[in-house]
Amino acid sequence: MASTKDNFMFLECFSRFHFLCGMTGDRFCSDSLRMHNLESLLLDHLRAIGYRRVVFHSRRKQIHFLDAESYQLARPPALRESTPVTVTSSNRMKPGPLGPGIMLASLRTAPPAPAEDIRWNLGAMTDSETVDNFAAWLADEDIPTALVFRDGMDLLEHFDQRAVSNLNNVFFELGGAGPENDNICIIIFSGSIHPGEHTLQRWHALAGRMVDSQGEVGNAVIAVSSPDATEVANLLHRFRLLRGTNGLDCASISLLAPQLSRSLRAERAELKARIGDGGTLSGLVRSR
Repeated sequence: MASTKDNFMFLECFSRFHFLCGMTGDRFCSDSLRMHNLESLLLDHLRAIGYRRVVFHSRRKQIHFLDAESYQLARPPALRESTPVTVTSSNRMKPGPLGPGIMLASLRTAPPAPAEDIRWNLGAMTDSETVDNFAAWLADEDIPTALVFRDGMDLLEHFDQRAVSNLNNVFFELGGAGPENDNICIIIFSGSIHPGEHTLQRWHALAGRMVDSQGEVGNAVIAVSSPDATEVANLLHRFRLLRGTNGLDCASISLLAPQLSRSLRAERAELKARIGDGGTLSGLVRSR
């Protein structure tokens, strides 16, 4: 993946909708030297720039959350716990509306990345009940909310027609909301985005945002690619600190990272394919 600073600039856009595609199933090494999947990386970043309620959805897991405060703020006010939840990631990132630059922290004392499985969920519900929750959260101007769909094709193909109609209305309302509403939707696709004509007609609230009038991907589409030199350097520093690798110092990492990044990009390779046993980067580190 390109660097955190490059890829999360999509949050600068005034669009309420952002579509991520490409290598979205990869592993990522952030500037804090922590390993993430895409969802935990999004959570870490969104929480740091002020989104207090980050809601995830997939067909299998339905509505779920990866942090306690988001879960509490998704519940009816009368059921919320009164104890505030500390946001552990915010003190490692620069403040501001974007502020994606993470200050280097001690890897051994940094809080663990969120788990990749469900931590909190709202239980089984119908499509209509799910959309009713989406509508309430996205219309709420008091709690900045990010709604993340973990499988874009699942969203586009598997909601029933009544729910699709209602969710189109929710998306139209969000798209026309005023500046006092900070809420956004992020929709993740594995690989490329190629919705069929029928899908585009069915999801008319999203169609013009995903593809333009010429059938090309829209401006709100962000392609996740192979890691750039910054991310490769992050991973090498992680190896250096955790494994005490001989000969892998800051100077050598500065030289190696651009070379390895060019190689990965030429191969269109994911980072996760290079860091396991037998992976290119792991082998290089062990050989030094």
